[in-house]
Amino acid sequence: MDVLLNFFVKDRFLIGASLLRLGFGLLILYFYLMHYSQRYFLWSNVGYNIIDNNFKRSALSLYNISDDLLFFDIIFHAGIIVAFIFTIGYRGRLFSILNFIFYFSLYKRTMYIGDGGDNLMCVVLVYLIFANCTAYFSVDAARNKTQKPFLSILHNFCIFCCIIQLCIVYFASGFYQTLMS
Repeated sequence: MDVLLNFFVKDRFLIGASLLRLGFGLLILYFYLMHYSQRYFLWSNVGYNIIDNNFKRSALSLYNISDDLLFFDIIFHAGIIVAFIFTIGYRGRLFSILNFIFYFSLYKRTMYIGDGGDNLMCVVLVYLIFANCTAYFSVDAARNKTQKPFLSILHNFCIFCCIIQLCIVYFASGFYQTLMS
């Protein structure tokens, strides 16, 4: 039992978690910037993504708070800034939460142009909120030298959840391909 506890008390997969943060951050930034000139058409209330009021009330999205284009621009640009700060790894836990909120809000508005990867990214972003993903390749790397045992256990649990989630996705995909062929 002590061996198992000692295994989980020490942070594991710190480089992988940091690379995942960096990769997701760059991917989210690319997503924002790639569609920047089309943002009104794709996500605002004046574009093709006009949604009915019943869905709008039920969807959890920052973009559904107001129909004003200025408010839309403020939220959209704040999402870009948050994604950038998340990518460089400043204040990891805080900006992991904010990045999830902004990306999830955009994800809820892109119900017609997203794919399964967006859904998987949202799930993994929830896990990254509780993981130490700024130990390497980040502005906060020097500050994250010591962790409390509870935070290390939480980090390791979340990383294993990411791995299990990925295994489930690949298993289901492979199983589906086997059944369909």
